[in-house]
Amino acid sequence: MLALFRTSASRTSYTHRLSFTRAYVKDASFPPPPNLTILETPEQNAQARVWIEQFKSHTIPRELVDLAFSRSSGPGGQNVNKVNTKATLRCPLSSWWIPAWARDALKRSPSYVSSSQSILITSTVYRSQAQNIQECLGKLHTLVLSASSSELINEPSEEQKQKVRKYEQAEKAHRRHEKDKRSATKRSRKDKDLRNRPAFNEDGSASPYTKGLFANIREDIHAALLEFCGTTVFLTLAFGGVQASGAEAASTGSSPTSVERIMYAATSFGLSLLISAWLFFRVTGGLFNPNVSLALLLTGVIEPVRFVLYCIAQLVGGIAAAALVLGLTPGPVSYNTKLAPGVNPAQGVFIEAFITATLCLAVLMLAAEKHIATPFAPVGIGLTLFVCHLFAIYYTGCGMNTARSFGPAVVTGFPYGTHWVSPKYWVGPGIGSLIAVGFYSVLKHYRYWRFNPGADTTDSRNSPDDPVAKAINRSRSRGSRTSRDMEGRKTVNDSTTNTSHFNDSPV
Repeated sequence: MLALFRTSASRTSYTHRLSFTRAYVKDASFPPPPNLTILETPEQNAQARVWIEQFKSHTIPRELVDLAFSRSSGPGGQNVNKVNTKATLRCPLSSWWIPAWARDALKRSPSYVSSSQSILITSTVYRSQAQNIQECLGKLHTLVLSASSSELINEPSEEQKQKVRKYEQAEKAHRRHEKDKRSATKRSRKDKDLRNRPAFNEDGSASPYTKGLFANIREDIHAALLEFCGTTVFLTLAFGGVQASGAEAASTGSSPTSVERIMYAATSFGLSLLISAWLFFRVTGGLFNPNVSLALLLTGVIEPVRFVLYCIAQLVGGIAAAALVLGLTPGPVSYNTKLAPGVNPAQGVFIEAFITATLCLAVLMLAAEKHIATPFAPVGIGLTLFVCHLFAIYYTGCGMNTARSFGPAVVTGFPYGTHWVSPKYWVGPGIGSLIAVGFYSVLKHYRYWRFNPGADTTDSRNSPDDPVAKAINRSRSRGSRTSRDMEGRKTVNDSTTNTSHFNDSPV
């Protein structure tokens, strides 16, 4: 019995002590990997890709690995367990045919054995030893191929490179724009600080900081030239509309003060300002009016130098527009401004002051004040001009713009000789600018946005609640309160009744 046990033990130990066949002979047909420990440059990645493509078309020879066999413990019964069908493959990680750059990835795989620094793969899938060997070699091939490919740096396509270049250019342009914007903001603050400093020193000499007034003279001149263009476009379209209505009225014999002509002229001025201001809104501000420029100067929106240049450009633009319409259209000029019969100069002054104040206030509240509707400010300003013409065009010609009245007067030789000395088209609009600035300053001082907060928000959560649901909830709460009151009264009555019975008891 003891001898039989020793024989069985000896046979078992022989099965588990099968040594691995070590044959690390280089195969001339098997592609050797490039000597790369890390893939950083495009050239290194290209060499690795070439080897991976070659490796895909080759199978790993069994001579490059260690193989051991043992009895299978899988299904098949005792007949299967009597033969050594289980294949165990072991391959040192330092083998010459394993790429050096893939070894870190192989160390992270479940098949890596850290004690022996090798890859260990077993197979008991088949009942044939040869098939299990091929299974192990296939698993090893897949594992090495996956580890080698995972370390590659994917090269982007030409389309992706082009897209990245476009993104970089856009980002660079955005950074440049933001930098220029910040620089302009700092420069304006610096200029404002310089202008706020005293113009003269204590000894009476001129202060060096006075030169800050002309720090942006180049930009001011450019803006004034463009303001001249905008004023010319605006008044040419407006004068052309009024001239067309007058020519049509003269040809048909209708009254020149008819409602149709007033509506035509008001529409011409309102729509021409809307279009012109929207075109030049982001270029010069689209003022086209010395009185609006005065209002913006007094509120600190534009500087004194730009104000002077703007006024000159607007007056010259009014002359140019009147001359263009005079040269392009036949007939007498019908867009001069004059008082209607029965309207005295004082009335004319205050009518002009009122409509000019309305226009300047529209500019200050819609364009100068920044809010969600600021990009649509030209619409509101154009409608304001339209309404003001409906009111005043019959009584005063609706000047409300010194450049608008001055241009036609110049090209027609001042037919109403009192234009230079008459206050209605110079003083009246100026008073209107002062009224608008005063009213706007009061609004700003008392922080008008606190009176109606969230008026220009687009957040739907600030909308009123459902009135139907609110009424239902109110009725339900009132009903529950009534039921609670009734229950309370009933409880009080019950307690009173119980107390009276207790007091009436003879006990």
